Amino acid sequence: MKTLKKQICIIGTDTGIGKTYITCNILKILKKYNYKVKAIKPIATGVIKIGDKFLNEDAYLLSQEVNTDISDSEINPICFTPPIAPHIAAEIIKYPLSVIDVINKNNKTISNNDYDYLFIEGVGGLMVPLNKNETYINLLQSWEFPVILVVGIKLGCINHTLLTYNQLKMHKIPILGWVANCIDREMNFLINNIDYLQNKLSCPMLGVNDFQKELKPTLDFNKIFLN
Repeated sequence: MKTLKKQICIIGTDTGIGKTYITCNILKILKKYNYKVKAIKPIATGVIKIGDKFLNEDAYLLSQEVNTDISDSEINPICFTPPIAPHIAAEIIKYPLSVIDVINKNNKTISNNDYDYLFIEGVGGLMVPLNKNETYINLLQSWEFPVILVVGIKLGCINHTLLTYNQLKMHKIPILGWVANCIDREMNFLINNIDYLQNKLSCPMLGVNDFQKELKPTLDFNKIFLN
């Protein structure tokens, strides 16, 4: 195993920009090379009925791609029923959501050494509040795991990306790379936006995902994960 940490956080420029879709694509690629992979979504909001269970849809999709033994509650230990901001959902039911609570509920799964790579998918964007004093970035600081930034390529993506990137740098969170997820099939000058971000970000682009297609990994992705 390379010096790369086995635990990698997946974050996004916003909510609904394809963090789960990209994470599942990465899992599929690594499984082709016989890596043992695991994925968790520590915090989620919103549930759907799947069989006889009510599960978060993102967490369920992750569960379909892992090839190590992990339960639904391990994949998603903190789940709020309404699809709203987690700090509001927590306040409604008086749940003490905090950085230490999230760490404690995921520590056993993360510490279990039965995987080559573990991907930890975030909730919403980088600055999503956990409570009145803490945001998701405080959790990333505590974990100190490298992150992959998923960029939803749409109108406004340059602003969202640079704001997120600058916050990561300011908080000294290691950035492994970024993925361009093309979520707007009608976007004008799509390639121009991607090229601009490639020139502005000092971390490698790990892949491009055309609209609802499979992730196309770059040479940098292969160097990091497959060599």
